[in-house]
Amino acid sequence: MINNYLCINNLVLSPFMSELDISLQLISGFLSSDEIKTLKSLHRSSNRKQADKINAILLLDQGYEYSEITKILLIAGS
Repeated sequence: MINNYLCINNLVLSPFMSELDISLQLISGFLSSDEIKTLKSLHRSSNRKQADKINAILLLDQGYEYSEITKILLIAGS
């Protein structure tokens, strides 16, 4: 599943993502309810770095932009 691939392989908030120039409004709502439940469950058992990545995926699904997510998660460079 591609959504899990994003989280597991550290692609969330990758520096390459800004080069894609994809409107995040077009991709919001990409997670199914089962995927959201799974990510929330994984979040509880994850280390902080992995938990932040899961949070980023959930925020992207809600339509937040990368710049907003970096501020919310207090990611360096924001």
